[in-house]
Amino acid sequence: MIIYLDPDIIRLIGSNLDYNILDDLLNLSVTCKYTNYALDNIFFQNIANQLYSSEFWSRAKLRPSITSKPLKSIKKELLRLEHFQDFVEMHNFQRWTITDFYNYWILCDYVKIS
Repeated sequence: MIIYLDPDIIRLIGSNLDYNILDDLLNLSVTCKYTNYALDNIFFQNIANQLYSSEFWSRAKLRPSITSKPLKSIKKELLRLEHFQDFVEMHNFQRWTITDFYNYWILCDYVKIS
């Protein structure tokens, strides 16, 4: 039973899952309270930096909150990004790159400020 595993083992299992399928990580994190505790915000911050880079998240934090509408945890931010990427793919477009997000942010922030 997974509940008896050390939190470090659970993190190791989580870090070996395919990050491109974030759903696997999220499914693992909600299997029980114990795994949710082990896969904490620090764990998801490391995953987020591997997926999108620390510069991406630094720039995201600098955006005006009125346009970015930040969520309470990095796990929720990753989930929102993954839902968006799934939506883009569902409409037969390629997943957005970091540059695509930067360009979109510039446009959104400029329009809201003007």
